[in-house]
Amino acid sequence: TVQVARCSDEKSARARIADFLKQGIAGRALTFPDRSGLVVVTGEFARYPDAVRERERVKALGVDAFIMP
Repeated sequence: TVQVARCSDEKSARARIADFLKQGIAGRALTFPDRSGLVVVTGEFARYPDAVRERERVKALGVDAFIMP
């Protein structure tokens, strides 16, 4: 999974997801019990090289991204 944003609330997360979709990035929001806010991610990859390719594709579109464990 590649994180592309962190948002304080659901409304902000939905807005970011809509913006990313316009750029060709399909995102979804996740919550984590040990973190506040929501994390916007793209993809779900069984292999690390696939996640690296997605991160590079997203970064080429001008979006800061990193691979989540």
